[in-house]
Amino acid sequence: MAANSLAYSQIIGIPLVLVIGFLFDIMGRRVTTCAAFVVGSISTFLIPIVSPSLIGYDLARIFFCETMVVVLANPFINDYVTV
Repeated sequence: MAANSLAYSQIIGIPLVLVIGFLFDIMGRRVTTCAAFVVGSISTFLIPIVSPSLIGYDLARIFFCETMVVVLANPFINDYVTV
């Protein structure tokens, strides 16, 4: 069950990495990262609540995994390192 939800999230996550770069440029990193944290916290809260339903669990887990994609795709380090 957990492997299926991770596989579904990877299918969505691959194109999402490309879209995240545009969202960082259009909306800004702060808004995008804060929105990802809010969606991630709500989906984390919903996982035990909707777990009796397989579809609900998959959806909550997919939303959680996609927020991790947003956080991991954020190139903060490039802004702070100077040569």
